[in-house]
Amino acid sequence: MIKENTRKSCIEFVALDISPTMLKSLKHNFANDTSVKVIEHDLDASLPDLGYLMPL
Repeated sequence: MIKENTRKSCIEFVALDISPTMLKSLKHNFANDTSVKVIEHDLDASLPDLGYLMPL
């Protein structure tokens, strides 16, 4: 349901993880979904600049 609505809007989703295994899986699972951005990041550090974030 989210994917269907996303295609009609400008919403982007960001997936943050530090695990190489999880990053590989995320990139594979969302390879054809341009609304999902996968970023390697350690949540012990400050968040990178992701632009405007709208809480869901």
